[in-house]
Amino acid sequence: MADSKVAQTTLEAWRSLINAVLGLYKLAPAVVFAAVLVSVFAIKLFTMSAIFMTGLAILIVVVVAIIVFGKTKSYGEAALALVAGLLPALTVEWTPPLFAGFVAAWLLFSVAALLIASVRLAAISEELFVQAALSMADPSSQSKSIERQLKAIADSTEYKVIGPLRRAEVLRHFAFRGLPIEAMSSALKATEMLATITKVDNLKIASMFADMYLVAIQSGEDVDMTSLDHVYEIIRTCPASPKEFIEAFQDAKRLVLAGDMSFTVLLDQIRQSLAVGIPPSEMYQHLSMGTENSG
Repeated sequence: MADSKVAQTTLEAWRSLINAVLGLYKLAPAVVFAAVLVSVFAIKLFTMSAIFMTGLAILIVVVVAIIVFGKTKSYGEAALALVAGLLPALTVEWTPPLFAGFVAAWLLFSVAALLIASVRLAAISEELFVQAALSMADPSSQSKSIERQLKAIADSTEYKVIGPLRRAEVLRHFAFRGLPIEAMSSALKATEMLATITKVDNLKIASMFADMYLVAIQSGEDVDMTSLDHVYEIIRTCPASPKEFIEAFQDAKRLVLAGDMSFTVLLDQIRQSLAVGIPPSEMYQHLSMGTENSG
């Protein structure tokens, strides 16, 4: 059953990709024709001279070596790819038919690789939305509607700092943590805002915002769509890094769950405590001692 679900998701991803290509053609057919004509003209121009053909072959090899280095972060692998490509590029006696075949094979491989990668990512993203929707749907007949809402939330983000696959993972994380769908748009926005200024993992940031929302509900405080924006403002003005604030909140959130402190008071106390040098790992101990003394 799992295999059939993956196959169905992959088929839907292929259909979405084909529809996107057809939509682009309908939207701007002149651009498609212009791209084809420019490509044909460029190949025709380069095949007029052996120097041009050799130069383009070397350029392709260098670009591939740079891509290898960017993906592997290994100079050795990139250097091997460069040398392995330069040797035939510099020793082959290029003729127009041979060069055209080389370019056609390279373009075919590149396009096929990009399409396969795009379909794979689309299938994974689709599966993440399905899992999130199923975890929120009751009854399961509502899952398609919830899935459409989740996709709309993912597409409506303002900053686009994290990629579409990571946005789907964050939304699934929100769903698993029990965050209402009405708050996910604001929570996703706040997660992206923090992602621009910190190296903290996106899912850790998402977990913090989900906990903040649920802790606020636990303390009986009203939470609306803009509450998480207010939380972000507190974190932004805190004289410590977002990572330290996240760690301090995770350590001290028990105070709200136990009813010893309200949600808004907790956030202010964390900010004040970090300002005077209290380590995040000692936040619960520090604040609990304060509540005992005040009691």
